[in-house]
Amino acid sequence: MDNLLGIIIVAGGSSSRYGEKNKLLETIDRIPVFAHSLINFRNCCPDNQIVLVCSENYLSAYKNIINILIPDNKFVFTQGGSTRSDSVLNGLNMLPEWIKYAAIHDAARPLATAALLEKCLSSCISNGSGVAAKRITDTLKTADAAGKVLETIDRSSAWAIETPQMFKFDDIKGAYMYVKEKGITVTDDAGAMEYFGKDVFLVENQDYNFKLTYPMDLPIAEFIFATPKKT
Repeated sequence: MDNLLGIIIVAGGSSSRYGEKNKLLETIDRIPVFAHSLINFRNCCPDNQIVLVCSENYLSAYKNIINILIPDNKFVFTQGGSTRSDSVLNGLNMLPEWIKYAAIHDAARPLATAALLEKCLSSCISNGSGVAAKRITDTLKTADAAGKVLETIDRSSAWAIETPQMFKFDDIKGAYMYVKEKGITVTDDAGAMEYFGKDVFLVENQDYNFKLTYPMDLPIAEFIFATPKKT
């Protein structure tokens, strides 16, 4: 357990591509999707340094569920903003002032393990950042609006970015304040750091850690969760 670590779990998405249901309230092994990350990361730092950021509509529901699952928890809950960037910044603002490292994770990635988070932390301590990622193995192409291929992209240096993403606390907070002030839209936390002029280092993850996006993703996640892990 690292007392200098803070963890932001972002659970404020609209689930628009998933359908009418809130995908984070779907269950894997009878546990809601959003709760898996809280459970998986709980032993990495004190409870009161783990912040769940969610929409106002679900704040009470998420609190009640976690209080049933983990009655003695001291997790911090806060409301999200109008964008993911605002939500992350709200979460960062809830962390204690002594935090040195901050991890940001999407609640829609319930398969991420504490071991992966620790690898990201190790990279952050050594390099200033540690972002979970996978090497691209598919052929990559760009295309126009009609689907006509424009070019094939060299995949040798291409990576698919995941979460958790770990940074020095002052750096990532400064980066999000910077992009907010400049009106810059970013799709992940590493993007904010890039605009802020900070180096970003990737941590290769070969385990399953996909983001639940469509209804078909849920049974796949359930199958993976139920499959015995190799030792």
